[in-house]
Amino acid sequence: MEQEIEPVTVDEYQEYHQKADDLMRLVCLSETINPEWVSVRNIVQYFQSSYPIAYIAYSRGMAPNLHKSIVTFDDVRIIDPAFTEGTDGFTTLLPDDLNVTFINVDKPITRITYSILHELMHVAFHFSDPTIAELFRGRDPFAPYTPEQRHYEREAGYLAGMMLMTDNQLSTAISSGKTFDRICHDYGISRSALHNRIFGWLSYTMQYNQALSAVLNYGRGDARQIQWVVNTWNSQATAQ
Repeated sequence: MEQEIEPVTVDEYQEYHQKADDLMRLVCLSETINPEWVSVRNIVQYFQSSYPIAYIAYSRGMAPNLHKSIVTFDDVRIIDPAFTEGTDGFTTLLPDDLNVTFINVDKPITRITYSILHELMHVAFHFSDPTIAELFRGRDPFAPYTPEQRHYEREAGYLAGMMLMTDNQLSTAISSGKTFDRICHDYGISRSALHNRIFGWLSYTMQYNQALSAVLNYGRGDARQIQWVVNTWNSQATAQ
């Protein structure tokens, strides 16, 4: 089901975008790769070499996607099904500053990938700040978020989407005629994640209703509106 992302202000979106751009530059430098060819695996490799991280998978027992994941898990925990049904992943910061990221491997592989990126955004931008890290230390994964925690969860969600596909990758895919489902396949993104990524990308440069219409039509197979938007942007960029 298509779900709309929680809206943020233009200033917040631009701040997130700058953070994602800065992080992507670091990934490209570390992995010696052109931004156009960056994959989620490159991002994971960068974090593995730059931060103390351990990955633990949890499952109700089947762990169907354990070996399809983009990370190698240090351990697998079999736990209560009620917990796996209610959570996608979370990260615990230990006293020695080791980030232990727990991922629900009973979820679809596209959700696992997004959850890993979401947690890595916390590692990069939140848990390195002792004040923010303290907000999450020892948190019950089932407990409602406080307003402060919600702010950082929202930021991690937007950043994860931006790292799944850069603006240039998204623009190139759309202008080259790729369908919505083809992009999902090529980048390993769920339909809801791609919907949110495109909607966020469009909604801060055009009116809300226009952005929503464009992404919904694109998801239904009608690319005319979104291709017109992207081609217009590309023409304006070339003319500058």
